[in-house]
Amino acid sequence: MARAGARHYSERLDRADLRRLMDGMADLIVELDAAGMVVDLTSGGAVGGAEWVGRAFADVVCPDSREKARDLAATDPLDEGEGLGPWGTARHVNVTGAGGESLPFLLRPFRLTPAGGVLLVGHDLAAESRMQRQFEAAQRVMIRDYEARLAQVQESYQRDLRASSVAEAAGRVGISPLEQILSDFARRLRRHCAQEALARSGEDYRAAAELLGISTDELDAILIAPLAD
Repeated sequence: MARAGARHYSERLDRADLRRLMDGMADLIVELDAAGMVVDLTSGGAVGGAEWVGRAFADVVCPDSREKARDLAATDPLDEGEGLGPWGTARHVNVTGAGGESLPFLLRPFRLTPAGGVLLVGHDLAAESRMQRQFEAAQRVMIRDYEARLAQVQESYQRDLRASSVAEAAGRVGISPLEQILSDFARRLRRHCAQEALARSGEDYRAAAELLGISTDELDAILIAPLAD
């Protein structure tokens, strides 16, 4: 809450102090004249420099951002109904770095009056962009791992399905004792029925158990029971 009779802090700062304050709050400040030419700029050194001054702002950004740059440099009056006053809508613009690389910034235009021109106040989006790339990379790894596990489950399911057939069981006559054949066959058939019930119920354990007439604990036991090779 402001003190009674106290002047706003901006009224107590001289031009140099105000400029230092603005420079500290923004990662990039670009001043454009009414023709959209760069008059002055302040940055952390990663972008811009003396080579920007005197050039059209649309020529110092990456090709994919030139249309946005022209929109930002436009000096048409804003719609006062938006309640933005002299501030325009912020845009994501990729500018060319000192090494020629593309650097993302969120630039918001401030219309200068009465002489015209625009002041672009920018926030560096490099950290956010890097986090987005890391998230997308992690997401791709998760999807790849999920697909690999799904393929393993499907392969196991098909193997169990083949092994649960009567012909497959009969083929073990003379290799394994009858009781062992019947026991292995029953376990594989139970596993196959449990997996089929889960598939029909949309992976809903309770619904699958009801289809089979057993409890969810019994369903779990069937699915995790070891099977003979």
